[in-house]
Amino acid sequence: MKVITIFIMFFGLCVSCFTQLRTEYIEKGNKIRIYLANALTGQGIDTNILNASKIKPALHLITLLNDKYELVSDSLVSAAINKLDNPNSFDIAEAVLADRIFVIKLEQLVNAIRVEIISASPHKKDVVKSAEGIAVLHLFKKSDGLPYFDPTIMTALQRAFATVEGDSLMFIKNESPYNVKSAPSMVIAGIEFVNNDNFINWEVFNNPLINSFEYSNIIYESAYKCPNYVIFDIDSRDGIYALFNLFLIENHIQPSYNELSALQRFNINYYITGKVERNLNGISITLMIKENKPNSNKIIKSVSDNVYENNINYVKNTLEKLAKKLLFE
Repeated sequence: MKVITIFIMFFGLCVSCFTQLRTEYIEKGNKIRIYLANALTGQGIDTNILNASKIKPALHLITLLNDKYELVSDSLVSAAINKLDNPNSFDIAEAVLADRIFVIKLEQLVNAIRVEIISASPHKKDVVKSAEGIAVLHLFKKSDGLPYFDPTIMTALQRAFATVEGDSLMFIKNESPYNVKSAPSMVIAGIEFVNNDNFINWEVFNNPLINSFEYSNIIYESAYKCPNYVIFDIDSRDGIYALFNLFLIENHIQPSYNELSALQRFNINYYITGKVERNLNGISITLMIKENKPNSNKIIKSVSDNVYENNINYVKNTLEKLAKKLLFE
């Protein structure tokens, strides 16, 4: 009789625990529940200034931006772990009535932040999806030059989340800065400089190796806010090249086959290139977006303008204007 009583008490405690979970689930409107099984850092992360603790608050904010989702609380996860015998992630997910199991990894390449989400379902253990989101650091502290990581991590996580959930426009109706969408990656590649010895030399063709680097940065600063692409800054682009032993990149010529191949390895399938060419009336400037895929190098869009005076500032202003026209019009 004593054994039966103990069994009934134990059974009642278990029922109470899971009833509490079920009640909370029902009260919250059957939202899609996410169990964050692991958050970790990977390649390029200096754990002295950045660690995986940034991930969970950002994921929680995502569930506030889209009330279709909710993040399983730490207290519920701890309660489930204490009730189960040596549980794995699937056991815990089932106990807390989760619909998704997330493992999220944070990586960094110079100023580019990459977030990868691996998503599994406790109900379909053989179905695993993964997606990445990338964003580029833009804000830096004046005191020590270190970046403000949080906004960039949030943007990258939103992109990965939207992709893994199969809805690239999930956040598009949110207020700025949270109205982001999944977008392909892009770099500013070499701009070809074509002088003509038959005409008087113009200043723009002096020191093309140095000047072209400045011009590339002008294009980047004019274009990086474009919502349709994730545009890598020049340092991050060169960080990719360095991984493939491509150094001393010449920004005043068209990108090489090796450069484009290196970009493809990082799923960067678009780039901006162009030409600055001397002619009878001055110079013509062309900027274009090109596809960067193994079997395709087609031009997506092209814009052009002319400069009629030998003035370097006119060239810079024209590059800025063309970059904005190329990306925003």
